[in-house]
Formats: sequence, C-alpha cells, structure tokens
Amino acid sequence: NRTAVPCLTAFADPGPLFTAEASTPSILIIDDEPSLLESLSILLSRRGYRVETAQSGRAGIRQLRKEKPDVVISDIKMPEVTGIDVLKAAREVDLFLPVILITARADVDTAIQALNEGAFQYIQKPFENRELLAQVENALQTRGRLSELNSQMNVLKREVNELHPDRGEQKDVH
Repeated sequence: NRTAVPCLTAFADPGPLFTAEASTPSILIIDDEPSLLESLSILLSRRGYRVETAQSGRAGIRQLRKEKPDVVISDIKMPEVTGIDVLKAAREVDLFLPVILITARADVDTAIQALNEGAFQYIQKPFENRELLAQVENALQTRGRLSELNSQMNVLKREVNELHPDRGEQKDVH
C-alpha cells in the first residue's frame, strides 16, 4: 500500500500566476495525510496562491467558515468527517465555493454522490500536478463568472423593484 503524493518536480514551475497587486486567491487544502498537505501547499504556494491547510474534515470545516477561501481541495476518505461532509458545509457557507474532491480509493457511487452534492471536480490519487493546477484555475474562473452573474442578477432585481415597487421587495440571490 503506497502513499500517493504528487511529485513537485514533474514539470518546470512557470512561476506565480498572481502578482502582489492583484487579489491573491486563497485555497484551503483538507487531508488527513500530512505529506500530501505539505506537497500541495508547496505546489500551490509556488504558483502564487495563499494556502491554508487542515489535517481533518472537522478542522477544515471550521477553517472554511472562518477563512472563506476561494477554492477548497479536500480528500474524500477521512475519519469522522468526510470530504462529502466538507462539501455540504462549503455549500452552506458559499453556494459558489468550488470544492475539488480527491481520493485514493475511487468508486463510482462516491463519485456520483460527490458530483450530485455539487463538487466542482473529483480527482483520483495519484494525480499529475498540472492536472490539479488546471482544475484549480478552472474553479477560480468558474467562481468568478458565477459571482459576476450573481451580481448582475441582483442589480437587475433591484432595478425591477424600483420600476415595479408594487411587486414587493425581491431578495438577492446570494
């Protein structure tokens, strides 16, 4: 039984994706395997992301409620509080928060459950660094688009309420 840990030297590091002037996206990594937490933390930090880690699902949920990260990467199979539990908690905190679930023991039922619960992506360990980095970037882009659409929808709702005050106040989507 080998431990799956991404290799940090699998490809040349093109450098950070973000500069100090831009808002630096934050990523919360949740896994009960310390070596994987460290490897992913190094990989993502070198790409310019702000990285927080949690070594259990319970600690991860506390952290995501406190820190409000831009993306969550969580192992599925953890004692007590699973990645699916983390995913559900993330949905309560922020409907648009992308959660990438990773697992060494993939099965179809868990993958279907994860996607039905709203996981952004489901990745099997071991994985290529470039695969994870691409999914993180896709998650951030999707989050940005959803947030922008949500803002536009809320503006439109306010305009409709101003034009038709008799319809009653409609609540913002998020």
